Amino acid sequence: MLDVPQIAEIHKSSYRDDHLTSALPIDDIKAYYSFYLEKGNTILVYEDNVIQAFALLVDYSSFNNDLNPINAWGPRFKILLKRPLPLAKVLLKRLRNPDDQKSKISHRVLSIATHQNYKSMGLASILLNASEEFFVAKGVEAVGATVKKTNEASNRLFRKAGFELEYEARDTNHYHRRLK
Repeated sequence: MLDVPQIAEIHKSSYRDDHLTSALPIDDIKAYYSFYLEKGNTILVYEDNVIQAFALLVDYSSFNNDLNPINAWGPRFKILLKRPLPLAKVLLKRLRNPDDQKSKISHRVLSIATHQNYKSMGLASILLNASEEFFVAKGVEAVGATVKKTNEASNRLFRKAGFELEYEARDTNHYHRRLK
């Protein structure tokens, strides 16, 4: 069983203050990843006794091309919207982001995070390669990623891996790569 609390802890410690979810309480970050998993998406982990890094792989077609969060997330999201949680705002922004909708690529590497103790060991590259292998095995022809312009390490990672800039938004770069 995937350790979502450990994933959430790595996320919280790994992402910079400008990340969409960085200000959320840890329980909301757990719910964020649980929602994606409930929709049949995948988290790849790199671990050696403990999770050292992970990648969230999302197939937006699992939302039936319906980016209305009420329909996409179901009754549990309706309950969440009734609560004054920042998570509801994050998911609304993520699902209604017009920049993400410009891309025709439904399969995306939504996030890669490495625990602070394991940074600069090449784990993000390993996970990105494993992500591509995962998508190829599923018959996916192209994969995309959205990276904050201020995240130099991630921008460098995707360019080095052969991802091409699909388009630029105000504060993000949107990459894509055709798979073999």
